[in-house]
Amino acid sequence: LVRRSLKLVKNVLLLSRLKMKEPELQPIDLERVLQNTLDDIQGIYSTRKLDLTADIESGLVVKAEPIVEEIFFNLLQNGVKFQDNEVPVISIRARSEDREVVVEVEDHGFGITDDHKEKLFKRFSPSGIGSQSGIGLSLVKELINRYSGRIEVEDRIEGDHSKGSRFIVHLPLSQ
Repeated sequence: LVRRSLKLVKNVLLLSRLKMKEPELQPIDLERVLQNTLDDIQGIYSTRKLDLTADIESGLVVKAEPIVEEIFFNLLQNGVKFQDNEVPVISIRARSEDREVVVEVEDHGFGITDDHKEKLFKRFSPSGIGSQSGIGLSLVKELINRYSGRIEVEDRIEGDHSKGSRFIVHLPLSQ
């Protein structure tokens, strides 16, 4: 409970700071960011077995800020939290496509119904899954907008939300 409260306060502070200053974009090695994020998730859940797979194209560089890692940390952590599988299954794929980087984070969790998908990225609007604050994914959306990107969420298995979710993040490649 304490860790969750601290994370909430940290996210609220980060959101307020983001609103007060223009982004200071720089080339960011996304392969390194994603690998560090996977390592962080493994560390946080060190007492729990996770099935994490990664297929990350090398040489992916985006124009962002170092806090871009928060996007993927949040998506991966949610992927673990919203599964009741004994061994949570999450995969991450990253590739370049049409002058952008596309990162897909898939989980085998409870999934998200279509009516909740629309509310998912609104601040303080919980998705209806668990008792979450509703601020983590609004931070994700805020950061992605800050970097001129976009995010989508869909069923991991088309037409069956109960088999997990796929979050697709699009960020411009650094020129």
